[in-house]
Amino acid sequence: MPEPQINNYTSESVLSDEERQHRIEELRKMIEDYSILNIRTDDIFLKRFLSCCEWNANDAFQRIKKLFKLKFDHPKWFLNKKLNDYDDILKQTAKVMLPGRDKKGRRVYLSRMSTIGHLSLFDMAQLDDLWFEAMLNENDTIENGIVVLVDMSGYSWKMLKWLAPGNVKVASTKAELLPLKQMEVHVVNSSSLMNTAINLVFPLLSQSIKDQVFFHYQNFPSLHEHLGQDVLPACYGGTQEMLSFQDFNNYLYKHEDYLNRSIMYGFTTCPSADGVMKDKKKQKKDSLVIAESI
Repeated sequence: MPEPQINNYTSESVLSDEERQHRIEELRKMIEDYSILNIRTDDIFLKRFLSCCEWNANDAFQRIKKLFKLKFDHPKWFLNKKLNDYDDILKQTAKVMLPGRDKKGRRVYLSRMSTIGHLSLFDMAQLDDLWFEAMLNENDTIENGIVVLVDMSGYSWKMLKWLAPGNVKVASTKAELLPLKQMEVHVVNSSSLMNTAINLVFPLLSQSIKDQVFFHYQNFPSLHEHLGQDVLPACYGGTQEMLSFQDFNNYLYKHEDYLNRSIMYGFTTCPSADGVMKDKKKQKKDSLVIAESI
């Protein structure tokens, strides 16, 4: 099955369609010349990174390398199994994409702490990978962004162990490297336990991530000011009635072939080792030049 291709792109960018396509080709060439990195090079994938890097091909390439270096170093934090191997996890509907979009045209990704059950931190991270990979295959999502709605109902003390500094560092780095020019996190139904967690985590986060997080507690009208009501279930003061969270997983299965191929993408060898190899080749070349000049 061929990789999905880009559709017509409309943006506030001053770049013309021809100029944007030139940047896409420029980034594609960089990736193709970087032999130890095996990833997609279709237009819509490259557009993810260019869009959040002001269409600067070099910046987009550096972001790609950093993201996949993080995957190389921390594979458990990324998608590493076929979609059907996540069936049992998906049935818990701890994380789902709501149908439709918010008032700003953004996808709304719901994370429900009360349904986590026996899921591990890595299960949660890999679920995020599944959903974000699928959502970022849409031009509208690349252009408008994603809202993460976190329902803290049922947040338990056992989850506090997830907030070890090392885990927070990897999670926040991954969030900063995601190819999204806009992502907001809206937290509802938080509690005193959640406040404890916030006090532990916030000093470890970058200011850019802190600026994207909004706390609404049980004040749903405040949430509606950002997202509107039409996309939200009734339990959050929205207009969507009788939603079957299980049905939302069908969205992922429509992308099954593509998601299964995503497992293979990444560095084929340690990127730092590649740098050493290049240095050695350069040293050898320089030595030959010196020898020929003697």
